[in-house]
Amino acid sequence: MLNEPESSASVTGAPKVSIVLTCYNLEKYIAAAIESVLSQDYSNMEVICVNDGSTDQSTAIIERYRDKIGIVIKQNGGHGSAISAGFEVCTGNIVIFFDGDDLLYPSCVTTVVKHWRPNLAICQYANEYVDAAGNVIDRKSVNVTEPYFANGNIREMVLRQGGFSHQITSGCAFAKDFLTKALPVPNSEAGLLPDLYLCCMAALYGDICGIQTVLFAQRLHGKNSSAIDKKNPLLLKTFSRRYEAGRAIQESIAKFAGSLGLVVSTPDPMFEPSSLKSMLVIRKLDPSYKFSTVETGREKPTRYFWQRIVVRALTSERLSLPKKLAYCLWASSVYFLPRKLAEKFIIATEAQNRTIFRSR
Repeated sequence: MLNEPESSASVTGAPKVSIVLTCYNLEKYIAAAIESVLSQDYSNMEVICVNDGSTDQSTAIIERYRDKIGIVIKQNGGHGSAISAGFEVCTGNIVIFFDGDDLLYPSCVTTVVKHWRPNLAICQYANEYVDAAGNVIDRKSVNVTEPYFANGNIREMVLRQGGFSHQITSGCAFAKDFLTKALPVPNSEAGLLPDLYLCCMAALYGDICGIQTVLFAQRLHGKNSSAIDKKNPLLLKTFSRRYEAGRAIQESIAKFAGSLGLVVSTPDPMFEPSSLKSMLVIRKLDPSYKFSTVETGREKPTRYFWQRIVVRALTSERLSLPKKLAYCLWASSVYFLPRKLAEKFIIATEAQNRTIFRSR
C-alpha cells in the first residue's frame, strides 16, 4: 500500500532523484533518518519509506511524515524485498536505497548529481560511522581504513574476480535503467546481501563513479543486520548464512552477465574472498560441516581454505599491500589459533559489524 505526498514541481535540467528508505523495527532511529533525507539541499527529489512489517513504534513514527513522503507498507520480507518494493513506485532517474538507521548529510544528493554522467550505473560515496546516540566513531576503532572507490569501467575485473570493493546500499546511487534490469532482488539467499548483489551487477552493466567526500553516516548499534552479537555470537550460523548468500549472489552475477552477453571467468564461489572467509570459519568451527555446493575443495580441511585465502589475497588486483597483509594475518590467526581462541578472535574482529577482511 502506498501513500503518495503531493509532488513538487520539477527542476529544469536537474535529474529527479528517488530516495527509498527501508525500515524494519527501527523506532529509535527512523525519525532521524527521515529528517536527514528531508534536509537535502536538492529540490527535484522524492522520498519513499518502505515499512517492512515493523512491529514496534516505527509505523506510528513513519505516519507522522505522510504529508512529506511516500509510504509503502508491506509484510516483512527482508532488506532485499523492501528495496524491490520501494523501487516499484520510484519515478526518479537516480535511486538511492537508504537504511532507516543511517544519516544522510545535506549535500549528498547535490554532490551525486554533480558527479553523474551518461553511462553511469552506480555512484558510490564515502561515509563516517556514528554510534547509537549519533556520536562520530573513530575509523580505527572499528578496523576500517580510508575507503577507496573505483572509477570508470571495471567490468573485466569483476568478470575475473567476481566482485570489487563496494559500499553498503546507503552509500550508493543507482541508475534507474540498470535497476530495471537487476530488480527485483531474488528471494533466495542472495537477498540477504542486496548491497553486494546490486553493486556487482551495476559494475557489469555500466560505469562506476567514486566520491571520496563523506556524504552519510552509517550507524553502528549492535543490531545491524549482519552484526555479530558478542554475548551470543552464533558464529557458525552467521557465517553459514553469509556463505550461502555469497554463493547465491555469484550464481546471480553469472546469470546477469549472460543476459548482457558476458561470461564470468571465475563463477566458482571458491574463488571469491568472502566465500573463502566464511568457509574457513565454518570448517574451523565444525570440521564435519557439509557445504551445500559442489565447488572444488568443499570437503577439504581447514588448511586448504587458509592457503586459498592467502594466495587469493596476495594475487588480488583490488587490494593494497596493507590490505593483502591484513587478509593473510586474519586467515593465519583463525587457522593457527586453538578453536576457543579462534572464536574469540573472530568475534573481536567482527565487532561493530566491521572486520579487517571486509572489502567494502
